[in-house]
Amino acid sequence: VSHGTASRLMKILDNSLTEFRTKKINDEYKYLMVDAIWVHVKESNGVKNRPIIVVLGIGLDNTKEILAFKLTTGESEAAVTPILNDLYRRGLEGRNLKAAASDGAKGIRAAIDMVYPYAKWQLCSTHKIRNLCSNIEQKKKHRKEISGDAGKIYEAERRKEAVIRFGKFCDKWEPIEEKSS
Repeated sequence: VSHGTASRLMKILDNSLTEFRTKKINDEYKYLMVDAIWVHVKESNGVKNRPIIVVLGIGLDNTKEILAFKLTTGESEAAVTPILNDLYRRGLEGRNLKAAASDGAKGIRAAIDMVYPYAKWQLCSTHKIRNLCSNIEQKKKHRKEISGDAGKIYEAERRKEAVIRFGKFCDKWEPIEEKSS
């Protein structure tokens, strides 16, 4: 979009955005997902790739809500910690927080550990599946099916069902894709 269009949209959205960024947050989230969406940003010295850090909360009732997003200069601890501190200040103290997931970027993980030290951290399932798919030998032939089968493990309602699905996954794919096991 053009600069003029973006400026007009920002004026229209400014009040809503201010309200979103300052509203009190109830401490009713059991999971946080923190990741970056990389976008092209026009700057005085040209177009640069910059991350928008996004924090998604999964509530006690399993509803998903974007809690924060901010354009930053990177995925460093210094860039992400203020975003999480702001959530904490607005009410998300983490009393119900069981885990936080991210893509494995060291800065994001360090920021999570700094602000929510008692929440367990794990690599998000999407990134786990991407890592798995990057290690299969017959990518063109099997990537889509392996990705789908691996995703079913994470969709299990209970741990026991996930373990059963994992066993079936291994039984099916280990003989075919030895490198991915």
